[in-house]
Amino acid sequence: MVGVESYVRPAKSLREDQIQAIRERAKAVLEDLIRKKGKKPEDYVFRDILPATDLGLPNEEWKHTFSAAYTEETYVEKTLGDDRFIVIYGYANTNSTPVTLYAKLQNGVRVEKVIHFQHVYAYDEKVCYFDPVGWAESETIKIVLYGNAAADDYPVFIGLIAEPKGETVSG
Repeated sequence: MVGVESYVRPAKSLREDQIQAIRERAKAVLEDLIRKKGKKPEDYVFRDILPATDLGLPNEEWKHTFSAAYTEETYVEKTLGDDRFIVIYGYANTNSTPVTLYAKLQNGVRVEKVIHFQHVYAYDEKVCYFDPVGWAESETIKIVLYGNAAADDYPVFIGLIAEPKGETVSG
């Protein structure tokens, strides 16, 4: 598994300027993906990811229902359309008793990053950041979750999408 990383930084352990630097790095990764496709970043708008619009979840709520305990389940699997670029750089869980233990961020079948979250749940603020992972148009973003119970969970992935100016929130 090339490029796999399991190190995350809990938000509680970071200063605001460090969080801002992570966000800026995520935007830079997105701009690099756009340039590699021979396009200009200034022709795009950047916004937060919407779960249904951008990732194909059933609605605009970050929610997953685990069907069994201690299993991997696909949360997101979507091939990006033309002129769509995504980067993910953080995670939060809004459940009072989180179920998700880790996530695999994949580009198709290739695992880009494995992130274990259990230690983050020791903090009141269940938010963490990690080095950005990006996907370009025509690539398949896949997020596989591993949970410890058959239950609902609310795993939120923090990231940005770039889409052409004038087509904002178009899916």
